[in-house]
Amino acid sequence: EGQNETIWRGNVTVSESDITADNSGTTYHLPDPTGLGALDEASNHEQRFSYYVTDTYGALFVSSIAGEESQGASGWMYRVDYYSPSVGAGDFILNETTPPDPPHEEVLFYHGAWTDLPLKTTVDKIEVDVGENFAATVEVYSDDTHEWSPCEGATVHADQDYTTDSSGNVTISVDHDVTLHVFAEKAGYIRSDKIEVTVTPAPVTYILTLAVKGHGSTSPSAGSPYYAGTTVEISAASAQGWEFASWSGDVANSSSSPTTVTMDANKTVTAKFVQIPSVYTLTVTCKPSRGGSVTLSPTAEDKQYKAGTSVELSAIPAEGYTFGGWSGDLSRSSNPANITVDSNKSIIADFVLPTPKEPASFSTSQLNISPKQAQPNQQVNISINITNSGGEAGSYEAVLYINGQMEDSQTVSISPGSAQTVVFGITKAIPDTYAISLGEQQAQFNVIGNQVSDKGLDTGSTIAIVVIAGLIAALVLVFRRIKSKA
Repeated sequence: EGQNETIWRGNVTVSESDITADNSGTTYHLPDPTGLGALDEASNHEQRFSYYVTDTYGALFVSSIAGEESQGASGWMYRVDYYSPSVGAGDFILNETTPPDPPHEEVLFYHGAWTDLPLKTTVDKIEVDVGENFAATVEVYSDDTHEWSPCEGATVHADQDYTTDSSGNVTISVDHDVTLHVFAEKAGYIRSDKIEVTVTPAPVTYILTLAVKGHGSTSPSAGSPYYAGTTVEISAASAQGWEFASWSGDVANSSSSPTTVTMDANKTVTAKFVQIPSVYTLTVTCKPSRGGSVTLSPTAEDKQYKAGTSVELSAIPAEGYTFGGWSGDLSRSSNPANITVDSNKSIIADFVLPTPKEPASFSTSQLNISPKQAQPNQQVNISINITNSGGEAGSYEAVLYINGQMEDSQTVSISPGSAQTVVFGITKAIPDTYAISLGEQQAQFNVIGNQVSDKGLDTGSTIAIVVIAGLIAALVLVFRRIKSKA
């Protein structure tokens, strides 16, 4: 350490040395690694510097280093591991001479007084961001106790000068990026070693805020700053009776827990939890069991459905059966049918065997005759009401018999449970009583005409007389022809 700056700092390896006294030209061979030998090795390092040694007082004494010469009471002194030895640097054998106790790590040559005490500077960070605080602590070595204690009033050189407090501390903050060589000085003390502190621009950070909707938690649980571009893993854990539903916000997969968030801006992500709904059982029975089956959509394990689920039921009749309807907690005949499962439900699918249809069975009413007494050639209406009391439609042939002879017939088709009226229109010229038979019903009607009186003939008698007279005239004519031939 020179008067105003550090001349050289580094590591050397020393074994034996040949040192020439500049005042006498005498060369001294030092067979052991010594403190002076370490100075000689350092002077020949890449960053060369000169030094001068004198033997004026019968021992080797450093009079100048890098052009800085001894002045009065101030000259070149040395310490080993901050301890001031009682022998000259040429006689101090490294890792052998005591005190201090070996192993020896540092040889310090400094320009100052023999009573000057060394300072030591430490920092809590050697890499900081622009604007970030870091602390430097300055301590002084005691030749009496051989211990370090805080040094108040020391000047700490960084981006500017700072003065240590009673605890030997200063707080340093730099507003630009720079590489600092932090060290401490104080009048009457040996300058401390330099510590390199790198100040870099503060990286861009963003805040990730995590929130919860419903009942559950997230990991991480609270908002945190992250460097720009950082991929943050997040996860959600539901509370009892709740389940994770989704994330809202800019996440890689909104439906997955865990997932990730890329921090390219301040972000708020919310974990949404929903309450697990109650589960109810949907029981479906076929009646009779062999009558058919029922399919459910959607299906569910053990027919356990979440409350509010709408289920479609489709009944499939077995061969020979038909679906008759739903009963139990579902009363309707539609197929398929829907039910909302909002409680335990029990539904019966009713299947039926079709009832065989009875054949057509006909019955007839009594005959209705109008008029029952008619004039010759006056129409008489004969009607009968035919009823089908069977299970199927059928045809009925209504055959009208008069005086045992078939007069007319009609065929009608009648649906089950229906009736139809059949009407026959009949005319008769000859007065008489006519017997009617239609189906199982029988009746009669009369045709009434003029009768022959005591004083004359009726029309029928007149016609008969005319016919007879004609026959007689014809016979007479025949006989005449036979007679004339004779």
